[in-house]
Amino acid sequence: MLNKTQTTLMATLTILAATATSNAGTFTMIKEIEDSEIWVYEGEVTKGDAKKLESIIKRDPHIIMVIDSPGGDALEGFALGRTTSRYRDEITLVAESAYSAAGMWWLADDDGTFLDDESEVGWHLSYMYGKQVPEHTAQVLGYMTGKYLEDMLDEEIATNMMIAMANLQEKEGKFALMTLRKDGKIRTRR
Repeated sequence: MLNKTQTTLMATLTILAATATSNAGTFTMIKEIEDSEIWVYEGEVTKGDAKKLESIIKRDPHIIMVIDSPGGDALEGFALGRTTSRYRDEITLVAESAYSAAGMWWLADDDGTFLDDESEVGWHLSYMYGKQVPEHTAQVLGYMTGKYLEDMLDEEIATNMMIAMANLQEKEGKFALMTLRKDGKIRTRR
């Protein structure tokens, strides 16, 4: 089994080998090393990604998944996270850029790490596209986000994250992100 430094080094050396051909997220295996495979997930999180991830995990001994995603479907991000949590001993998540739904996915790995010093993970309150989204729908999505965070982290951290994201959204708008880099500093990004 590789340590975190080896994992990050190998992922850094091989990340350029992966390419995505569309906006929808793709899983690409880029390298086999010892008893692990390095995979890259690139593109937008879309429905069905969690099932694809589970099939990859079930057939491979251990995977290192580099995430390079602007986000996408919040509910699928939660599903990716829950899948990761179920197989936590078989997968290591490495963030290159993991925002929104992809950032939520990244939170599911207790050992999640960053590809390099500029790599970033970002979150915001989940929202739905559309002009006429009923308020109760937004409230349900907010509840689901809070519940997911509570399940992946703990109640106190989840509450603090939800409050911070709500304050950020109120101040900066729904597209503002609360971001984290390897240095551990929380930043704001639009």
